[in-house]
Amino acid sequence: MLIKEHRIPIKHILTVGIMPSLIKKFIYRMKGYKIGKNVKIGLGSVVIGKDAEIGDHSKIGFLTIIRAEKVTIGRYVRIGSATFIDTKTFEIGDDSIIGELVGVGGIKTDKSSLKIGKRAHIFTFSLINPTYPIILENDSSIGYSNYIFTHASWNSILEGYTVTFGPIKIGKGVWLPSRIQVFPNVTIGDGSVIGAGSIVTKSIPAGCLAMGTPAKVVKTGYPPKVTSDERSKLIKNIFSDFKDFLKHNSFEFKEETYNFGTRIQITQRKKIHELVYAVSKPEIEKIAEDNVLVVDFSEKENDEIQFFYKMIVNLRNKTRAGRSDIGEQFVRFVSRYGIRFERKD
Repeated sequence: MLIKEHRIPIKHILTVGIMPSLIKKFIYRMKGYKIGKNVKIGLGSVVIGKDAEIGDHSKIGFLTIIRAEKVTIGRYVRIGSATFIDTKTFEIGDDSIIGELVGVGGIKTDKSSLKIGKRAHIFTFSLINPTYPIILENDSSIGYSNYIFTHASWNSILEGYTVTFGPIKIGKGVWLPSRIQVFPNVTIGDGSVIGAGSIVTKSIPAGCLAMGTPAKVVKTGYPPKVTSDERSKLIKNIFSDFKDFLKHNSFEFKEETYNFGTRIQITQRKKIHELVYAVSKPEIEKIAEDNVLVVDFSEKENDEIQFFYKMIVNLRNKTRAGRSDIGEQFVRFVSRYGIRFERKD
């Protein structure tokens, strides 16, 4: 063979991969990789590329291989164990997640690339073939055991069989739940949802529900609008679930009601945390050292408010700033309801 096909990089795993994360990062920095603060690279895991950058607080699990000419990993990214990524260009944005046992690879060309936006998620057992470019935009999800292929071929094209190559673009806020196959030359528009078990052979417009084999649009104007009353009830239920979650994990809490909203004092082993929920500008009071302000209004928080709170989460603007233990717990909890936040710091 004129062109050598690289499979599993055994030599790199047995030399660099077995090193502790601290030493591994030192070796990679010596090679010219840009590696941010508090990055963790698991045992047996390797990053192989001519140009590589890993943002602050990102984590790569056990026995994961990332190989590309250009690797760009944003901040707070999580890539699970035993995942294999092999393409020409790999890019993943802040707060995105790739689960365990995900396979990314196939025929590699000068077009081969996988570009993942911010707060996106690829779940366990999914297989992705980026022979041609694949784009997964912000806040989209490829669920469990999905198959995204940019080439479809087996039998001879000279005998009349179809051979197809082409890019795939999955827009913002798209959900592919599980066992879905997406074929080449497909675009799925922003905000659309594809029913489980569907096969997507043609492009799907934005804002719709599609399902079937092949997938067809079954509902447009999707999702339906939420009224202000419905929104208030949903937020109330989320906070009720959050308190149940804390109680289940042996936290005690005391709740107080104010004109601007509510204040929840949360205690475990004498350590006090505080969550303030406000529908208007909150009154400034002495608060616990570990605290978060959750607001549901579009007014920009002023410097005075920011001074008192370690973290501010805005449900209306879908933004977050700062960091606190209780705030991170809340943000992680509400992600189960599909609520994600853009980092402002």
